[in-house]
Amino acid sequence: MAGVVRRLAPSEEMFAGGEVYIGYCIRVVGAVDLPALTVAFEATVRAHPILGVRIEAADSGHVFVETDTPPR
Repeated sequence: MAGVVRRLAPSEEMFAGGEVYIGYCIRVVGAVDLPALTVAFEATVRAHPILGVRIEAADSGHVFVETDTPPR
């Protein structure tokens, strides 16, 4: 599988099997500069690559896989 970052640890795997995920959000008031927000997110992912992965099922469990697809 191309782009595999690593297998999930057993403590992570138990949540992935039940499709239990954690998401983060922010609430803002006023105008949002989407281009600046995109640049900030890309910088964050460069500094902490694990924040830009997705979880996929593999033969031996679940893995973190790199993605070029921006989050929705």
